[in-house]
Amino acid sequence: MESRPDIPSITLAAGSGALFAVVLGAIWGYYAANHPFNGWLIDSLLKNGYVVAYYLTIYTHDFLLNAIIALPFAYVVARLRPRFSWQLLAAAVAVAVSVVYWPVFVRPRAALFVLADWRGLIPLVILVGSLPVGFAVLKLLSKRGSADAV
Repeated sequence: MESRPDIPSITLAAGSGALFAVVLGAIWGYYAANHPFNGWLIDSLLKNGYVVAYYLTIYTHDFLLNAIIALPFAYVVARLRPRFSWQLLAAAVAVAVSVVYWPVFVRPRAALFVLADWRGLIPLVILVGSLPVGFAVLKLLSKRGSADAV
């Protein structure tokens, strides 16, 4: 039977989630301004009428980049006691979502703007899924017996 997380572990998991959200915002701010990938996709796919291919490619790219950025933070959560606790991961994800989407919590009418159509829901799904994917990858590596795994 798995033991329950203690208060210091929950606090560290929440701090890891908050730091993940801040680092994610800083990296995406720099990446979006300095990387030509999105412009290239717009020129090659969107302007030629391949709307579905554009959205599929850009959201897959965004999810993979988020999952790579999430790996160190998932590692921190995986190392807390009890090891590989999904409760601690849920705390980290909840804090990360609340840091990124705080305007929606402060002014609920902002949710109408953020979630006006399906394209507003995809970044939320990407954010919620990136830490668990990194966590699952680390858990899989630890079960395979990798020497450097968690």
